[in-house]
Amino acid sequence: MTAPGGVRFYSANDDFLGGKIREQEPIYSVQGHLIYSFGYGIWAAIDGNFYTGGRTTVDGLKANSQLESSRVGATPVLAVNRYNSVKLYYSTGVSGRTGSDFDVAGIAWQYGFGGGV
Repeated sequence: MTAPGGVRFYSANDDFLGGKIREQEPIYSVQGHLIYSFGYGIWAAIDGNFYTGGRTTVDGLKANSQLESSRVGATPVLAVNRYNSVKLYYSTGVSGRTGSDFDVAGIAWQYGFGGGV
């Protein structure tokens, strides 16, 4: 299992909407992936993430913009040949504020440079 984390920092925007000052607190995040390899370039993952923070302030007034969301998803990958694979993915919101309750589904073609898939 991998569990990368992250922090995003923002500087003050001194010219926000006609000279107002907009500031934003850091956003903290963590994500984890459980990955299983079936061999021959075929693998699948179950993913999850959580992030919080990011409250904004405009001219000293704090907005109700605190982020706090979590999502889960799944990704199967099927090898086409040594360098090419097809990836399907899906994720959905588990909990959230400020519009993060949405579903995402897709398909992607991947080309691996070098060692192959």
